Amino acid sequence: MIDYYYIFPLASAIFFVLASLCWKKALEDEGAFTRIFFLSNLIMACCVSSLLFFNEEMPDWDYVHIPLSSGVFAFLGSVMAFLALRYGDVSVITPLMGSKAIFVAILVFLFLDEAVPGMWWMAAILAALAVWLLGQGHLPGRRQRSALTATISLLSALFFAFCDMFAQQGAANFGTIPYLVMNSFMIAAGSVVVVPLFRAPLTALSRKTLLWTTLASFFSSIQYLLLYGVISEFGRATAMNILYSSRGVWSVVLVWLLSSCFGYQEGKKAGPQAMRKRLLGAFLLLVAIILVLIEDLGTA
Repeated sequence: MIDYYYIFPLASAIFFVLASLCWKKALEDEGAFTRIFFLSNLIMACCVSSLLFFNEEMPDWDYVHIPLSSGVFAFLGSVMAFLALRYGDVSVITPLMGSKAIFVAILVFLFLDEAVPGMWWMAAILAALAVWLLGQGHLPGRRQRSALTATISLLSALFFAFCDMFAQQGAANFGTIPYLVMNSFMIAAGSVVVVPLFRAPLTALSRKTLLWTTLASFFSSIQYLLLYGVISEFGRATAMNILYSSRGVWSVVLVWLLSSCFGYQEGKKAGPQAMRKRLLGAFLLLVAIILVLIEDLGTA
């Protein structure tokens, strides 16, 4: 029987795309990048800290290096993710960040005492190929910006992969809820470095920008809790990230479905050839997910 918790990274993928769409709208406010970045991480830390009301375990401070190390990489990953959203399109960035699946597989193999099943390696490679295909169809005349977006997105994926590795390594030993809260506060604390770069006070943000930023932060908090909560509790970071890479499919689907609500034109301008590549990418990603589930059934 397939373990129930595999539904969490799949749901997390949807909330990630919703958060990215809202952040993209918020970042339309020129000159507000640093303020949106700071405020988003602050709101997210407040949302995650509400878990402390349900916490019944004291953290084991012998493992405090886990949330500290994870928090540093999570902060770096969030910086890269925001920069990518500032310069690129959601339906391109999200599939590229799905390469985190293969980064996690490599890191778990290199640094943790855990063998990655051959089926998962195959699935991770398929997921990486799938996210590349899903990222095809850059808008004409934007190759230089697309190259920058791709580089930043891959760096973000790598930094978050380190975060996932630390979560699997000992988050449960430190305490799942304390880890999640401390990790989110590490990101918020790191965000203070951008305060001197504010072009105006936070109160100068428009109501529209505040609305989109708040929605994005709320969706991101749910995404964070679903993904890192399940990795912290059950491990299997490689498998979870292969399933989580389904966000590449959701980014294409939701951008297409919600283009009128968010005012996006990228889905219409990609063209039929790009859409065929994205369809193939979606199929390969589905195969990768099925391989993960088959492996789980075989070891059950």
